[in-house]
Amino acid sequence: MSIWWLSFCSVHRPRGKQFIGACIVAGRDFTDAVNNANEQSCNPGGEVLGSEMLPHIVMMIPITMRNVLLNAGQVDKIVKLTAPS
Repeated sequence: MSIWWLSFCSVHRPRGKQFIGACIVAGRDFTDAVNNANEQSCNPGGEVLGSEMLPHIVMMIPITMRNVLLNAGQVDKIVKLTAPS
């Protein structure tokens, strides 16, 4: 089982405001991760892109930020937490 970063957007929103949210969920593959996001109620709909996360990056992210829909501010916080020093 891997940990996945899923990012959601809507092409029906104005440019620059298309981001809906992101989530960090477990899954055997991309499809399983999307299904798990649905089960955790952190899939807001729209288009989704995803990527497996490296284990050392996952360990830097608080558990409270997993399996929840993250807004842009929370995503920025994760970027700062995981940025190389």
